[in-house]
Amino acid sequence: MSRAQVEARSDLRMGSEPIRKLLARMAAPMIVAMVVNGLYYLVDAAFVGWGVGADGLAGLAIVFPPQMLLVSLGTWIATGASAVVSLQLGGGDREGASSTVRTAVVLCLVLGAVVPAVMLSIQHPLLNALGATEATYGHAAGYYAWIMSGMVFVLLSFVGINTSRGEGNAKLAANAMIMGSVLNVVLDPLFIFGLDMGTAGAAVATVVARAITCAYLLRFYVRGDSVLALRGASWKPVRALLVRSLSLGAGPFLNQICMALLAVVMVVSLSRYGSVLDIAVYGVIGRIYIFVAQPLMGLAMGLQPVVGYNFAAGKPGRVVSAVKVSVGYAVVLGLAMFVLLVGFPGLVLSGFTADFSVIAAGVSPLRVMALTTPIVGVQLVAYFYFLSVGRGMLSLVISISRSFLFLVPLVVLLPLWLGTAGIWLAYPVADLLSVGLSGLALHKAVGALAEGGAARPEQALFAES
Repeated sequence: MSRAQVEARSDLRMGSEPIRKLLARMAAPMIVAMVVNGLYYLVDAAFVGWGVGADGLAGLAIVFPPQMLLVSLGTWIATGASAVVSLQLGGGDREGASSTVRTAVVLCLVLGAVVPAVMLSIQHPLLNALGATEATYGHAAGYYAWIMSGMVFVLLSFVGINTSRGEGNAKLAANAMIMGSVLNVVLDPLFIFGLDMGTAGAAVATVVARAITCAYLLRFYVRGDSVLALRGASWKPVRALLVRSLSLGAGPFLNQICMALLAVVMVVSLSRYGSVLDIAVYGVIGRIYIFVAQPLMGLAMGLQPVVGYNFAAGKPGRVVSAVKVSVGYAVVLGLAMFVLLVGFPGLVLSGFTADFSVIAAGVSPLRVMALTTPIVGVQLVAYFYFLSVGRGMLSLVISISRSFLFLVPLVVLLPLWLGTAGIWLAYPVADLLSVGLSGLALHKAVGALAEGGAARPEQALFAES
C-alpha cells in the first residue's frame, strides 16, 4: 500500500467511521496491550517474590520511586508528542506531525545518555535515603543499576508506541506493547534463575525486552508503512513543537513524579507505622493497583486520537459521542476489576508470593484500595479528553489531582489517627475526590462543546482556551 493510500484510509476511518466501531477498533487492541503491558510491573514482582522472597520484594518497593522517574520522562515526551500528532493530522499537517516525532526521538537520545549518568552517580545515597537496609540494599541496587543503564530503550519505546497510536495505528502500538511484555515474561526466569542474577535479572529482562521493541517499531517507520515520514528529512529539533509536546505531556509527567513521591511517602509511612512485612505487601499491592488501571488506561488511550482528530477537524458531535461511550465502557471495566479484587484478594496475591504472611497481611489492604475501582476510569477519560483537545493546563490539574493533591496528604495525615489502616484507606478517599473533580470538569466541557461546536483546527493545536 502506497503512503497516499495509507493517508487516505486513515482520514476516512478517523473522520467518518461510526463512533462505537471506531472506538472499538482503537481501544480494544490498546486495552489488551495495556493489560499485557501491566506484566512489566507484575511479572518482576511475581518472579522476585517466588524466587528471592520478601527482601527482594522490599527491594523492588525501594527502587520504585526512581523507576517511576524514568517512566515519567518517557510518558512526558511520548504522551505530549502523541497528542500533538493527532491534532496535526486532524488539521492536515502531516509534515508537522512527522517533525514532531523526529524532535521527540532526538530528545529521547539526549536524555537517555545524560539522566542515567546522573542517577548512577548518586545510587548509594539515594537508595539509603529511600529506606534501603542491609538486607534489602543489594536487591535494590542490582535492579536500579540495570534499569537506569537501559533508560534510552524505555524512552524510545514509549515514543514509538504512543506516536503510532496518535496517528491512528492502534494495532501497531498494541503489537509492540504485547511483544515487549511477552518477552519480559520469557526473559525474567532466564535471567533471575537461569543466570542466577536474582533481583537484578528482572531489570535486565525489562531492558532487553524494551530494546527489541524499539527495533520492531523502527522497522515500521523505516519501511514507510506510517503516514509519518521520518526518512530523508531534517532531524534538527523544532523548538515550537518541542515546547508544545512537553506542555501537553506535562500532566502525565507530573503525575508520574507524584507517583514516585507517593511511593517514597508510602515506604516512609509504612516504616514508621508498620514493618518490613507491610513494605513487602505494598511492593506487591502497588504493582497490582497499577495493573488494574491498565485496561482503563487502554480505553482512554484509544479515545485520545479519536477526540484529537475529530476536534481539530471541526466535528464536535463525534467528539461528544466518543466521550459518552468511553465513560460507559470505563464503568463496566471498573466493575469487573472490583469483583476480582474484592471477591478474590487472596487468589490475586498468591500469584506473586508463596509467603503466607505477605498474603494474609495483604488481603484487607487490597480490598480497601479496590473499593472505588468502578469509577476511577472517569478520571482517565477526562484527562485524555482535555489532553486531546489541547487543554494542557486542565489536563495537568486532573492528572495530578489524585496522587498529589489528595493521596499524598491523606497518606501523611490519616495514619496519625488510624495507623497503617489509614494508609490504605487514603486510596479510595483520594479516588472519590479526584473523580468528583475530573467528572465535573468533563461534564461542563463536553456540554459546552455540544452547544457551541469545536474550535478551528489551528486554534485546537495552539490555544489553551
